[in-house]
Amino acid sequence: MDTVLEEMRQIISDMLDIEIEDIKPDTCLVKDLGAESIDLLELSIALGSRFDIKVDEDSMFLKKIAFYKREAEEQGKDTLSHIGKKYPFLSKDEIKKLLPDIKGFVSPVRIQDLVSYVLWKQGTEQIGK
Repeated sequence: MDTVLEEMRQIISDMLDIEIEDIKPDTCLVKDLGAESIDLLELSIALGSRFDIKVDEDSMFLKKIAFYKREAEEQGKDTLSHIGKKYPFLSKDEIKKLLPDIKGFVSPVRIQDLVSYVLWKQGTEQIGK
């Protein structure tokens, strides 16, 4: 995991022209680093290439997490479980940390969430080979 984290920090640092020291596991890609949609597209391509995974941008960047949170609330479902089913690479603890930051259409994805996604994809794609 540390290798993935360090490589990801370097990729993001180079891409966004940000000091690597400013990129920590709990750093929010959009809110803290100012990543925009074009940056997310470039990052998904870079991470897919670097880690040899097929990237689903909606999943990796938690693009529908606000919808899933609202859906769980409206249907009386447990929010943690509902979001966990939609994003199986996130632990319940990670989801709990994200919940306060889920607002509107801004992705709350943190660097650690991206690491979890990459590791999950590497594991699921290895099983399929």
